[in-house]
Amino acid sequence: MSIRGRLTTVLLIVLIPLFLFSACDLLTGEVTPPPKRAIEVRVATENIIVSWENPDDLFITVVEVKNDTDTLVDLQAFPPETNSFNFTAEEGGYYNFSLNFILNDKTIIESREERAFLLKSNLPIIYINTPGGVPIDSKEWVDKAKGLGLSTFTIENTQDYNLTVDGDIRGRGNSTWGMPKKPYNIKLESSEELLGFPKHKKWVLLANYSDKSLLRTEFAFNLGSKIFDNLEWTPDVKSVELVLNGEYMGVYQLVEKIELDKRRLDIKANKDNYATGDFLIEIDERLDRVRHFRTEAGVPITIKDPEKLNDTEFEIMQGIVQDLEDAIMGGDYSDHIDIDSFIDWYLINELTKNVDAQKFSSIFLYYVSSKEKFYMGPLWDFDLSSGNVNYYDCDKEEGFYVKEGPWYAKLFADPAFVTKVQNRWAAKREDVLTAIEDIEEMARDLEIGQTNNFQRWEILGKYVWPNRVWPATYNEEIDELVGWLTTRYHWLDINLALL
Repeated sequence: MSIRGRLTTVLLIVLIPLFLFSACDLLTGEVTPPPKRAIEVRVATENIIVSWENPDDLFITVVEVKNDTDTLVDLQAFPPETNSFNFTAEEGGYYNFSLNFILNDKTIIESREERAFLLKSNLPIIYINTPGGVPIDSKEWVDKAKGLGLSTFTIENTQDYNLTVDGDIRGRGNSTWGMPKKPYNIKLESSEELLGFPKHKKWVLLANYSDKSLLRTEFAFNLGSKIFDNLEWTPDVKSVELVLNGEYMGVYQLVEKIELDKRRLDIKANKDNYATGDFLIEIDERLDRVRHFRTEAGVPITIKDPEKLNDTEFEIMQGIVQDLEDAIMGGDYSDHIDIDSFIDWYLINELTKNVDAQKFSSIFLYYVSSKEKFYMGPLWDFDLSSGNVNYYDCDKEEGFYVKEGPWYAKLFADPAFVTKVQNRWAAKREDVLTAIEDIEEMARDLEIGQTNNFQRWEILGKYVWPNRVWPATYNEEIDELVGWLTTRYHWLDINLALL
């Protein structure tokens, strides 16, 4: 007998009499349904686990499974001693589960509908389970701030890096935190080598909800780590699929968090006197850190690390930053900045026309006390770059943008700085063009993942703030990204030489 025939037979033999008995009971008013029983539907690698309460083994459970086209794909009846069901199928995606709980007298005492995602992927899969399944609804740590206990982090679907470890989690981001697909900060209980990255406790999961290519940050970070290598450190990034408390959440990027650490940004704060050590700052218009100020030219500065400064240490750091600005504005900057890192950071952000990188946020610099110089970097925050924004003319492939920032405008007023920028671009231009062409191969590696992601988040062909365009398919998204960057590359190639 065919599968269709078997399913039909089971349906006729098991369900029809049961529904008839249920209808009679309901008409006579003799049945009072008990409170709804607990049902759990969890996404696992290659299967969906459906489990239910069955106190005292009182009822039979019939589970009917249909796909999103309402086609019946499975039908099973389970005896009272069974309270779970593992479902799998050849095709991934959403499946709908109908559960009927039936007493031995064939009375249907409850019917429930559940929906879950069957996850088939070639990417690493990260499972995060918070204590009691508590939602991550704020940027407060679930354990450290709320005292609710540690979460469990499991990585599967890798050849060499599967693991399970406890840790804490919270929401993160500014505009991205307000989007349906949320980004997260993670702090593990122990340092771990996640996906082959150097061991550490602190990690970031970027959601890239607005960036439907799912690749803009990875592309930019690749420029920093593989081509423009005068940046001391660029975070590693890897695409993964995330399952949070049993629910599939889509494709994320696991990223090394920016930290002062020998395995990351290898500079050292002096804990005995922070003012005499290295430190990290961010140009950030939000000024939402404990220690922040504006320079005399109005540039918004936050001290990112170290944060716990006394007033004297803060005033000294503020003076060091102001000395930097004074040197740039006065044209006598060579002893105050590492020119090579300033140039590489600039070229990456100008090529991608990163909207935040002119003067708004995620503009990181760090001071190395032993050399008494500032260095640009690390790179961060490229979801609103490479043509994925509709304001400040960053949708247009033409025109300089980052060059017009308050400090870079002064640097570009120096012919010697301009010449160095031109020479660096000339040395790397072919590598940059190859990197743009390689985006299509990066996208092919995401073929399964992006299909999953856009079943979970049905936003292809729809405007998401602040999209420039919103193509109907993923391949068209990639075509738009590659086309925009290619046009931008050629414009920059011509116009840098004309400065």
